[in-house]
Amino acid sequence: MEKKDTPFIPVEVLRDFSVRSFQASGLSKEHAGWISDTLIQSELRGVGSHGIVRLPFYCKRLLDGGSNANPDVRIVAQKPASILVDGDNGLGQIVSIKAMEMVIERARTQGICFAGVRNSCHFGMTAYYPMMAMKHAMIGPRRLQHGHRHGPLGRGKVRDREQPPGDHGPDEQALPARPRHGDERGLRR
Repeated sequence: MEKKDTPFIPVEVLRDFSVRSFQASGLSKEHAGWISDTLIQSELRGVGSHGIVRLPFYCKRLLDGGSNANPDVRIVAQKPASILVDGDNGLGQIVSIKAMEMVIERARTQGICFAGVRNSCHFGMTAYYPMMAMKHAMIGPRRLQHGHRHGPLGRGKVRDREQPPGDHGPDEQALPARPRHGDERGLRR
């Protein structure tokens, strides 16, 4: 079998295509740029499963009315250092970027801020949001819990699916999501 070269697409060409696709699906230029950036950053970090391959899925979701193209993302409950954000059924990236901007702003005045987000959907590569905090010399731990129930691959039992915590800090080094087997500290250097 003949080996074929992998085609490479310049980032700006891919970004332009992605933005235009999202705009044609009902997003504003700003929101189309946000979600396109999350997909491209995912590709550049080697997380292709959460990259540009998701573009048709998100566009179809928008066109079919499965997500709100212009969500009213807002704080619905708050304490000095915590907020609950309602995503108004917006695409997860748009909701999460807006929520993270709110968290960063609140953390500037309070020293810390935690947020919960509801009424949203798949938000792409998880590392994108802690990386937003890093740009402001802040750390950005995250924890994901959603209501879907999944069975582990190859197993018949259904369990709640909870993603392990992951953290990013200002030193731009990601700490592992879970410790290696036998490594009680959970640090891999």
